[in-house]
Amino acid sequence: MKIESDLKNTLFIWDVDDPVSTHLEAPQNHDLLWRGFNSSNEKNSFSILKIVEDNAFVYREQYLKLIYDLGELKINDTNVVEYLEMPEGISYWWMTLFSEKCNYVKSPEIVNSIKLMALHSFLEDSNYTHIIFISKNRLVADSMNLLTESLGIKFNFKSEKEKNPKRINISNIYKKLPFMIQSFVWLSFHLYKRWILKGVGLREWKKTKAKYTFVSYLTDNTSLEAKNLQFESKFWIKLPKVLRDNKIDTNWLHLWLEDRFIPNATDAKNFLNKFNQNDLTLQTHVTLHTFLNINLIIYTINNFFKLRKLGLQLAKHIENKSHYHWPILKNDFNQSFFGSNAISNLLYLSLFDRAMSLLPIQSKGFYLQENQGWEFAFVHAWKSKGHGEEFFGCPHTNVRFWDLRYFFYKSTYYQKSKFKIPLPDYTALNGNYATKIYLEGDYDRNRLVEVEALRYLFLDDGFINFEDGQKKEINEYKVLILGDAEKEPCSEQLNLLSLAQSYIDIDIKYIYKPHPNYIINLKDYPNLDLTVIQDNISTILDDFSIVFSSSNTSACVDAYCKGLEVCIVLDTNNVNLSPLRGFEEVFFVSTPQELANKFNIFFGKPFIKKMQNDYYFLDSNIPKWKELLFR
Repeated sequence: MKIESDLKNTLFIWDVDDPVSTHLEAPQNHDLLWRGFNSSNEKNSFSILKIVEDNAFVYREQYLKLIYDLGELKINDTNVVEYLEMPEGISYWWMTLFSEKCNYVKSPEIVNSIKLMALHSFLEDSNYTHIIFISKNRLVADSMNLLTESLGIKFNFKSEKEKNPKRINISNIYKKLPFMIQSFVWLSFHLYKRWILKGVGLREWKKTKAKYTFVSYLTDNTSLEAKNLQFESKFWIKLPKVLRDNKIDTNWLHLWLEDRFIPNATDAKNFLNKFNQNDLTLQTHVTLHTFLNINLIIYTINNFFKLRKLGLQLAKHIENKSHYHWPILKNDFNQSFFGSNAISNLLYLSLFDRAMSLLPIQSKGFYLQENQGWEFAFVHAWKSKGHGEEFFGCPHTNVRFWDLRYFFYKSTYYQKSKFKIPLPDYTALNGNYATKIYLEGDYDRNRLVEVEALRYLFLDDGFINFEDGQKKEINEYKVLILGDAEKEPCSEQLNLLSLAQSYIDIDIKYIYKPHPNYIINLKDYPNLDLTVIQDNISTILDDFSIVFSSSNTSACVDAYCKGLEVCIVLDTNNVNLSPLRGFEEVFFVSTPQELANKFNIFFGKPFIKKMQNDYYFLDSNIPKWKELLFR
């Protein structure tokens, strides 16, 4: 599609796959890339993502304030947070997708809200009188239309057709159903799959002598130690054994996630029963769905209809307050108040409330913290039932600058309302970088504690007998490629590598380690000679000197800590979600030429290996954890 315009002061905003240069006939046009990073030196060409990244703190704070202001919006002299009081004594606001802010899975349109904030500032500092937006995204177009209208700027939307229309499948049909029907379809299937877990371990839970409770996931990260049938977890690594060795009884509340290792609830039930039958473990194990019963389901459905009524009363107020963001935020609002997310939140709220009411008073609690909606329900249930004040949220992996779930507008922490955000008493952070990020996000230093990075203790072995600045001759040109969990960034990464081949001066062997959640089809990349490897990341890093990673994967940190050269492809549709964002030693690329240049330079000289031991707190003896557990 070509667009011709003789209008002065016109800005073309391109949200398309093709390079801008193929669309333009007049070199004097002003162009703004909605995706990708501008690689040209044209003074009239800009990238919205670059503008966002150059002012990252500003726009992150602006978005957090937008969400905070929505919660503080007054309705009949009552703010939204108080207006959404639930019978359990918590504000439902904290469980909405607005509050959760999962900007890369549940709410991918958040990045477009942030881009629109940057566009707003950009337009206020310019003299454009006409905007032409070329995109497939109708939601962004509607938001941009509201924005430009408020600024007195003429707006035109040129819709690009979908090259590959979505196929009709069950998932797409489900998404087209009315939200009410979606909710009850979700609830029916959810209960059908998990009803067999009802009552599993309930008797042991009620009579437990333990005073420590852990909330975790029952997934492929969980296993039975074959000889003694003892519970192990790759989330908590050494902690279950340390607690057993010190004769400390513990309770474990699991959220079962369907996967290849535990594919159905019957297998989950068998696991739990085996855990509970072994008296030597000193452990009590249940799942959240242990606490299901008919009355609880009826109660949840009644609350759902009450929430729908509140949502209907609230919608217009939120629409007006959010202004040009509303077309983008609308789906999150509908899901949070009318859809499957709403009934899921209410079910989990009821389950946690019952679980904590049946549990004898605990002195310490620990949970894997990602600030999902259900976590706020759990925190509230723990505190409202009078359990101990040594209550720890434990981010178990990397904390990233742009992962908005971990951040709130600063005023959130100082609310005096009884419906203030339900946060743990302490957050247990696993490294210097996580601590830095939290402090930059206005967390109270007195509520942060330091613990070893349990999931990354294998890196500690790499620091033993290592000579800093060790020089390593490169005898074989090979690159370890770390794949992504999602199809789109994975394809973008490998397509960029394919295009880079014509600029690379040497023959390189590419070893591809896929993410467990997404396996690529090698036939899609015929000009790449890829060897796929499934080995654990901890066992293969020492065989390489350089890795090429997607921007989202956390495995790049393992390579960085091991002293490897790290090259990361930037996501052209998103902000820089890499856990290594801002690290000077890490190289980020967005074009085939940049990637090829990196490989040509790297393999043209000896590699100086420098281990990085300041990202995580690493000590295989876990003294920080022991101090926390036994104090």
